[in-house]
Amino acid sequence: MESKGVPQPDSGAALFIGRILCKGETHFFPAEITSIESLWWAFVQEYPGSPVTVQPLEVIDDLPESALAWTFWPGALWRAEWTPVGNGEQVIGAIRFAAVDYIRGHRYWTISRESLRLWGSHPRRSLCLLGQR
Repeated sequence: MESKGVPQPDSGAALFIGRILCKGETHFFPAEITSIESLWWAFVQEYPGSPVTVQPLEVIDDLPESALAWTFWPGALWRAEWTPVGNGEQVIGAIRFAAVDYIRGHRYWTISRESLRLWGSHPRRSLCLLGQR
């Protein structure tokens, strides 16, 4: 929550999904939630050929500019840094580079040409392979 009594979309979506999964009327919320727990996690590959790791949302901005992050969590799309994978009802998740900036309200990936070239001359093919790991 950013302000008292105003839930963020991530929290609202988690509550909604949790309520669907948990049919019981009582003991719906966990007894304790730590304040350091991440809202959600994403798959990350820092450059092609590097291992795919799972990272908490909060560290993605601190990764190298060439790092590519993706998630199947549709709630990621409520955050401006993420872009959908798929179209319309066929959206299967969200993806982003770690380095992002905003100029006059528009999102720009702030990744150098050299870092982008790491993904090869056919980045679409490289990105398709990510889903197969």
